[in-house]
Amino acid sequence: MSCQVTVQPAGDSNYESGLTVYQINDGHYDFFTRANGDSLDIFLRYEIKGLPQNLQRVGSIKENTVRLRITSGNNLYSFSYADAEGNYKEAGRLPSTLLSTEVVGGFTGATIGMFATGEGHSDFYNWTYEEK
Repeated sequence: MSCQVTVQPAGDSNYESGLTVYQINDGHYDFFTRANGDSLDIFLRYEIKGLPQNLQRVGSIKENTVRLRITSGNNLYSFSYADAEGNYKEAGRLPSTLLSTEVVGGFTGATIGMFATGEGHSDFYNWTYEEK
């Protein structure tokens, strides 16, 4: 899955918008942006039941628009982002098994989607999802 995100924060440095692989409130991966002056910082966060929350800044671009992508295969989710020219950089990989019902609970399996939280506005464009 991938989409283009244009971010317009409203003075809240904690405004986040991006993509999530979500199983349950304490079992999800978030791949998102935060505005930092005239650039966007890119973050990867996981919250897994029984483990301390982990947040990593994985990149930065000098624009207010970024393309975020999550792919899966070989029991991994791979996270990458692209600059305006469409050049992707890998931001990290996390095991898909940590979002299983056996590890974090729940019953529907992981779902994917967009999210935004805090004060601001984000436009999501060109959403793509391809099952392989």
